[in-house]
Amino acid sequence: MTTATLVPSERQATGWFEDWLAEHGVPYGVADTRPTSPWSGDDQPPVAKTVTVIDDQANPHLLVFDAGACLDLDAAARALKCRWLTMLAGPDRPQRVMGRQLEPLPPVPELCGFPVHADEELRSSLTLTLHGTAGRLLTFSRAVWEREAGIRYFRLATNCSESTEPIEWY
Repeated sequence: MTTATLVPSERQATGWFEDWLAEHGVPYGVADTRPTSPWSGDDQPPVAKTVTVIDDQANPHLLVFDAGACLDLDAAARALKCRWLTMLAGPDRPQRVMGRQLEPLPPVPELCGFPVHADEELRSSLTLTLHGTAGRLLTFSRAVWEREAGIRYFRLATNCSESTEPIEWY
């Protein structure tokens, strides 16, 4: 699950992110994941995902972690010095507003409007890849993004196979 928001189709969030990457000198590339893409099956690059959470003071945070990991809300709350965090979800959002598309939030505080934190496991990656719009993957330099966006690392996620508590959906 990747956190998304509704944005006007004439200026998509990943377009803003691509512009930001270029303006800040962050090396990046765009790949198409549709059937004509060079990426297929196991060959696809490792992908990160973003999730928006709200803390106990009603402050939003965008969390970035490996797509194969599970968000550990308890560990993330401790890292962000909160009593608890609530994950925002809304699979019905695309049907609410006509003429707009569901877009991923860009993992940059000045673009999404609130703090962005990354899982410490991502720190060892040379690049990060996020899903963009219309079946595109956006791959960028992790270190330059970290420096330019002021990203802080915390333990936010865990290996899903090591999770001891069931995931509950309300």
